[in-house]
Amino acid sequence: MKIAFLGNQDNNALKTAAWMREHDYEVDLYLVSSAPRDLPEKFRPEWTPGARSDWIRSTALEQVEASFARIRTYYAGHPDLKALDEAGYDIVVSFGVSGLYYGNHIRKTPRVHYNLGSDFTMRPFIFQRKNVRQLASDFLCWPLARRALKHARRLFTSMPVAMDAMDRLGHFDKLIAYGEGEVFGDVPGVGLDPTRVAELHDQYGSVDRVFLWLSRINYRDPAHIADKAADKFLHGLAAVAAVNPNVRAVVGEHGFDVAIYKALAAELNVDHLIDFVPHLPLWELRTYLAMPNSVIVDCLAPMTSSFGGLVRETIGQGALMIRYYDQAVIELVYGPHCPVMHAQSQEAVTAAMQELAALEPAVFAERRARMFEWGRQFMAFDVRVPILVAELEAAAAGATYTPHADTEVLRSTVLENYRNR
Repeated sequence: MKIAFLGNQDNNALKTAAWMREHDYEVDLYLVSSAPRDLPEKFRPEWTPGARSDWIRSTALEQVEASFARIRTYYAGHPDLKALDEAGYDIVVSFGVSGLYYGNHIRKTPRVHYNLGSDFTMRPFIFQRKNVRQLASDFLCWPLARRALKHARRLFTSMPVAMDAMDRLGHFDKLIAYGEGEVFGDVPGVGLDPTRVAELHDQYGSVDRVFLWLSRINYRDPAHIADKAADKFLHGLAAVAAVNPNVRAVVGEHGFDVAIYKALAAELNVDHLIDFVPHLPLWELRTYLAMPNSVIVDCLAPMTSSFGGLVRETIGQGALMIRYYDQAVIELVYGPHCPVMHAQSQEAVTAAMQELAALEPAVFAERRARMFEWGRQFMAFDVRVPILVAELEAAAAGATYTPHADTEVLRSTVLENYRNR
């Protein structure tokens, strides 16, 4: 089966394609954006332009940077998209926002779409985002998003908020509740940059715990779809440090509310414990997650109640995590007894951080091993990719889509839970 991935939002497509190529699947990736988080060298530093594997296909669309110039190409298409459509692939998988819009120009080859967030939850609608420029873009592009969703044969997602959006648009029966895979070595830490590992050990090896917040710093608008409830992390850190001052924190310096977050850190007297870092490329992110004394705290708001890339990367390193998630969703798309600590309220977040801070080293290490083994059992690419390929084969064959047995579970449990959150 010959597969084309269209779009590489946050390197999700590249990570999957790289594993598939290493395991003899015939997959090519078409790059359509030069956004920093989409660049292959953020995944593997050696994959700079001119030094990439030949299955990573550049297109002229990467050079279209101005937002309204991109919108013109979303509508008009491009010869590179026509060439892709006529290249003899059995199926095209569009990824993320740009992949969705450009997917409208894949007319001969069967296409499915892989949801990565706002491509389902914001872009098919108007007035979902704050920024005036973004609102203008969405106003111009929402018909394209709806057309692309309508003509996709399957829609892959694990996010209840995305399932809700597709139900409102009448596409619920095309949904595949699918959890994306992750790279797992035989043990955690395989393939990490040894120099960066050593540097982080020198910086943080002497503290009892390093608490990481690497999601966006969003918290002042709880009703917004991009809310992360990031302030709960700071309050939890303050409570932990009051008992054990030998802790540190690493916080990603990106999001809507960075300035006021720093002010809150100072107000809580934890600013001296925090090292702010820019958005990390994947290869470097993994070295932080792999620190043997790290605890990762991710989204604590109910809007995104499934597992994104940061969660998968964390589990792939066997690191411990505190996060809000819908346990029914994770059991459905991955498996039971997920060891990620579930927390949403400030009390629960603080209690979880205090519990992990107080664990004896042997118990902490055992919990990390349990996290890694759960991931290997349910999240590893060698488990996930055959499920994906089976769905792609059915879509490529033109099979009439029959909703999975899980569809009623999605509607009666997952969707109902989300709407009653």
